[in-house]
Amino acid sequence: MASPRANIPSWEFSLSTGDAVTSTSSRHTRLISELTEAITISETRPLTIGEVVGRLHGEGIALVSLVLSLPFLQPLSLGPISILAGSALGMLGWQMVQGRSQPWLPERVERLELSARIWRVLLNTLMKLLSFSGRFARPRMQGLVRGTRARQLSGLVIAAGGLLIVAPFPGIPFSNSLPAVAVALIAIAEMEEDGLLVIAALITLAASVLYLGAVGFAAFEILRKMTDWAMGLFGG
Repeated sequence: MASPRANIPSWEFSLSTGDAVTSTSSRHTRLISELTEAITISETRPLTIGEVVGRLHGEGIALVSLVLSLPFLQPLSLGPISILAGSALGMLGWQMVQGRSQPWLPERVERLELSARIWRVLLNTLMKLLSFSGRFARPRMQGLVRGTRARQLSGLVIAAGGLLIVAPFPGIPFSNSLPAVAVALIAIAEMEEDGLLVIAALITLAASVLYLGAVGFAAFEILRKMTDWAMGLFGG
């Protein structure tokens, strides 16, 4: 006797057992549509961070954190933008630790305008990340993403990543990009309920701390030796 499932069309059975996957896919489609429209608007007039966040329709702190991390997914420091965006990430992370689900950004950050070229690059990158994450990220190890303590851990990663982005390491390659990768990973982990990405984010954040600590120690040692050399030169 044939199994009852054998009479159900494959697409119908897939929908009945994969509602979460279907919902995630439709959410990605809607977000990509909104971001495409934002790119078009940015070509005609200045577009602020607040306007883009508003178009995300309350997708939460994770997605806004992902947006703010995008400019730093490259090896160069961005100067004042690092201070503004890093501070905003620190605030967003702390809001998540405190249990907020929707983000609040300072007015100065919300009013920050970026050029059409920058928005085009950022939003295209975000759309590619959303499409890519929809293929490789999936609900797993959900104990790391569900519950109050899990969200607090994610918030701490976002806050720590933001503070590391603010850290004054001008001209040092990857000083912004490593913590930004940690923020992006934890944001995608929250959105997709993927605990494996939480582990990846923690490893990346630890690598960021070690890297920046090593750079800071090396800079301190160089400065100390230069000071000793100068004192010996002029004191002798």
